[in-house]
Amino acid sequence: MGAASERGRLEVSGLGVQLGGFALRDVCLACEPGEYHVLIGPTGCGKSTTVKCLLGLHKVQQGTVLLGGDDLTQAPPERRRMGYVPQSHALFPHLNVEGNIRFGIRARRNDATTDNALLERLVDLLGIRGLLQRRVGQLSGGERQKVALARALGAQPELVLLDEPFSALDEGSRRRLWLELRAVFAELGTTVIHITHSLEEASAMGDRLSVMLAGRIAQQGPARDVLERPASSAVAAFLGYRNLYRGVAMAAATGGRIQLEGFTIHTRQPLPVQGPVTLCVRPQDVRIIEEGRAVQPSISANLLEGVLEQVMLLSDSCVALVRLDGGGQALELRFPVHLQRRFALQAGQRIRLGLYEPGLLVYPD
Repeated sequence: MGAASERGRLEVSGLGVQLGGFALRDVCLACEPGEYHVLIGPTGCGKSTTVKCLLGLHKVQQGTVLLGGDDLTQAPPERRRMGYVPQSHALFPHLNVEGNIRFGIRARRNDATTDNALLERLVDLLGIRGLLQRRVGQLSGGERQKVALARALGAQPELVLLDEPFSALDEGSRRRLWLELRAVFAELGTTVIHITHSLEEASAMGDRLSVMLAGRIAQQGPARDVLERPASSAVAAFLGYRNLYRGVAMAAATGGRIQLEGFTIHTRQPLPVQGPVTLCVRPQDVRIIEEGRAVQPSISANLLEGVLEQVMLLSDSCVALVRLDGGGQALELRFPVHLQRRFALQAGQRIRLGLYEPGLLVYPD
């Protein structure tokens, strides 16, 4: 057993496994004690396979898995000090809620007094005291999720693995559980790996994110850094940044420029690469320019015009698609809802835009 200060620290190095035609390759993960770490990626990228390797359900062919400083690479599942909440919850239908939770608690082999105290704490933390005598078939999706989590936490694991925990819930239930479960894990200080394909869920829940693409970790870091500064055009595409343009980067008299189909991008700072590149313009970095108002220096180098093709009102923002003059490239922008009313934006309207230069991302091809 590692030192108490190492409890919950996960270190995965060079993890590799071949399963039929799919392979995990050189997967590296690092979680600090008490960290809420979200592993995100498209369906079929290897997220669930990674979790099953950590649990010991798949035999690792390469690499190491350390938890709390102990090498668990070849340890059987029951010795890994990990809790698991699968997507299906896998509750025992022949037991009521209390029976399901006590099943997890008994794995610790404590005395009855300790078991009862732990049950009381979990029930209060998760707000499920009124459910204890219910059968599993009488529970809602959110209630099942809480009971499955209580059962996993009953074994007092150092690490909890959540596999798409909110996929079967409606949006309102998901958002409520995000807040409730984050508070529970923060109070317990348990390290969490949460896998999902939902960008909103990852942003709301994660201290740190790892983006998995095609069996590899493509980027890892603090949640805001990953979401705002994707490390490659492939990560940017997965994160939903549609404004990806192929072009050629070259030096200019001051700074640099990127020649794209139909328009040119200028930068005040020299570009990090020359030659073929992919430019990413994040939708939130496209500014609407109001007639008669001074243009800010941060956008003045890249002014564009076009026709507004679509405007979509979302719950907390507005997304629009503009067909640019010249080459006819499409440009997506995202802005607060009140700006849609302020500018009376509607399809067919001509619009003038500026690109926020510090937000432009350039990737070598």
